[in-house]
Amino acid sequence: MAQSTNTTVAATRTDTVPAGARVRHFDELDERAQQMVVAAANGQLSNTASVPGLRSGDVVVFTDYYRVH
Repeated sequence: MAQSTNTTVAATRTDTVPAGARVRHFDELDERAQQMVVAAANGQLSNTASVPGLRSGDVVVFTDYYRVH
């Protein structure tokens, strides 16, 4: 199992998935990461959030694609 890392991240909606990006599905994320994605989807995400298990360049599949950076 891959080691989780705590990272300060932001998520923005994207229409593309870069080659080599790690794609994570919403139901694979822990509760805190899911809350961050829901907040981003609703336009309520503060600038940054500390989310374990997500890293820069990840793409999360939810109602749209969200790129972590």
